[in-house]
Amino acid sequence: MAPHPGGRPAVPLLSGRGQPPGVARSRPADGARRRPGARGGGLFLPGLFHPHGRRGQETLAMSRLAVVIAAYDEEENVEALTRRLRRTLSGLAGWTWEIVYAVEGRDRTREILERLAAEIGGVRILYQEEPAGIGNAFRRGFAALPDDVDFIVTMDADLNHQPEEIPRLLQAARRSGCDVLIGSRFLEASRIEGTPLWKRFLSGTMNLLMRWLYGLRVRDKTSGFRIYRGEVLRSLEFESEAFAFLPEILIRASAAGLVLAEEPIHFIFRREGRSKMGIRNTTASYIRLLRARFSRRSASPRRPCTPARSGG
Repeated sequence: MAPHPGGRPAVPLLSGRGQPPGVARSRPADGARRRPGARGGGLFLPGLFHPHGRRGQETLAMSRLAVVIAAYDEEENVEALTRRLRRTLSGLAGWTWEIVYAVEGRDRTREILERLAAEIGGVRILYQEEPAGIGNAFRRGFAALPDDVDFIVTMDADLNHQPEEIPRLLQAARRSGCDVLIGSRFLEASRIEGTPLWKRFLSGTMNLLMRWLYGLRVRDKTSGFRIYRGEVLRSLEFESEAFAFLPEILIRASAAGLVLAEEPIHFIFRREGRSKMGIRNTTASYIRLLRARFSRRSASPRRPCTPARSGG
């Protein structure tokens, strides 16, 4: 399905010089060289006008955006998330967009999304009944994207992440010139609501270990709310099948000499449905990553992405 062109005209996202307030940048780790051709610096000009703008306005350029979401038995949340996403994305001037769901499980998530895809458009569903881990789900989602996508947004399906923050994060990504922008829970302006203490402890511990072992200077290495430049994400691969893919992909990006940045977000712990991030499985996933100690020089793929069956 072709990406949805969006809706009404809105204030365009303009790129500017310098760095927007609140953006924390992380340079490559010591000794790492920047990947040739990476677009981490300089001025990147977005499209200024929406294709449905007023008569007389000329479309200078169109940027292509994909939002990739892994959803495992999220029937309580996906309709509200999708409708909020559509409202937000339809207000982006100069963009075409598509929402791609990598769906797993046996509840009504797929049925709800197929109805929404027929109703509002711009939604694609990749379905697999048996859960294979969130890392594998995102791998399927990334593999399904066309090669000309300029930016990829990743976020949770349970409304932990607020779709209305996407325009601000996109603007920050463009102005900072980074390769990967992380929606961070741990900056001064960040807000967190309702997160259980064990999850805060585990996340904080993992972030400290990753900083010590791999020299990653970003504060939030386990946030799933991110923006990747398309060509950057296509150059990286990860092996982790579960939640550890989140820090792993940053480790590989840092090893490739890419520029990471952070922007504060408002994180709200799920209010509907059941969390799939159990303490035992999540801890085991992170321990496997720590044991592996991916080399800083290892940015080449070991497990290629394979396309998934699509529907909707």
